Amino acid sequence: MDKYTVLHQIGKGAYGSVYKVACRNTGKCLAMKCHNNEGTSVSESTVRELSCLFSLKGHPYVVDILDCFVSEGRIATIMTYHPYTLQRLIYNGRGCPRSTPLSFVASFSVQIANALSYMHGLNIIHRDLAPPNVLLTDDLVVKVADMGLSRNAVKWMSSTVVTEPYRAPELFVKDVTAQYTCAIDMWSLGVLIADAMEGKPVFLSKNVKGSKVSTYEVILKTVGPPELSDCKPAKAIISRLLTFSRVIRMQILQCAWLRVRHRNNLVCIGSSCVLHQMKVI
Repeated sequence: MDKYTVLHQIGKGAYGSVYKVACRNTGKCLAMKCHNNEGTSVSESTVRELSCLFSLKGHPYVVDILDCFVSEGRIATIMTYHPYTLQRLIYNGRGCPRSTPLSFVASFSVQIANALSYMHGLNIIHRDLAPPNVLLTDDLVVKVADMGLSRNAVKWMSSTVVTEPYRAPELFVKDVTAQYTCAIDMWSLGVLIADAMEGKPVFLSKNVKGSKVSTYEVILKTVGPPELSDCKPAKAIISRLLTFSRVIRMQILQCAWLRVRHRNNLVCIGSSCVLHQMKVI
């Protein structure tokens, strides 16, 4: 900890607190996560998170772990710091609609799909792909982050994972465990794209005439993606991600819109133009 100066807290969750820190040698800004313990022991979730971070180290679209040490009895990890989140860019805190350039939607979709493809190839499931957990550099390069729920896939796993509006249908079960696959991450990606097109969460529980309509009921009533735009490639990819078929979700990289070689045809707006257009800077 002697190598870093804590600047301020960025966020706090069930598995730890995140701070913006500065390296005392270089002055470079970094992110430090202090992981919560289970009693006096390192938690299982911390062990899983560190395992996933080290397995994914060096991937261009995953946040990079730089250091790991014990501080005041807790595991602390130093990671690259990134100024934006997908949540900040696609809608503000009040959920007001915001116009998202199609080129940016295409760009982050390609990059997240690339990261997920790599993760799934290592049998790692993210299990909480949501807008706050997708970081972006100044150049709008995606850095998938927050591996607090990530783990190697097994037959039976906890069903109480993924932020609810991004939770796949197979996770809405009464039991605390369920059988599911990496396809739950692909559903989450579909919702991220739909959110960006709408400028607000599309699968959000709500009250109708005094009665609560759950996220799962909203999904069932929607059946497929809402009419998001006139962009046929966008509609095609969302319909293949937001399907009850886990097999179809996992085949999504066959869609041209998510193939890296097509990315330059779609991403034609510079990062500064996107940020100004979306009134972020």
